[in-house]
Amino acid sequence: QTRRRGRVITEMPKKPLNAFQLWFNVSFKGLQEERPGSTRSDIMSLGGERWRALPDQLKDVYRSKNDDLQDIWLEDAREFRKQLKLDPTLGKEQREEEREGA
Repeated sequence: QTRRRGRVITEMPKKPLNAFQLWFNVSFKGLQEERPGSTRSDIMSLGGERWRALPDQLKDVYRSKNDDLQDIWLEDAREFRKQLKLDPTLGKEQREEEREGA
């Protein structure tokens, strides 16, 4: 186990959401209310159109959040890999579960 900012890292950290995904998570309910009865696929298409039409100034807010999350993820991933070299059993349970499920 690795401690990072008070957190224990027991498995490889997952990559953060990209800027569009961060924006979409915030905007999803509004898009859904705008088009009631639409499928998630339709809402995703609408979201893509809206994202492309969004001014760069607004996109930059989400890009900046993504950059911050990416930096944290990179640090955590490096720390996990370093810890994995020290303790090869780290993540072993996860690997065993994947083998059993395969």
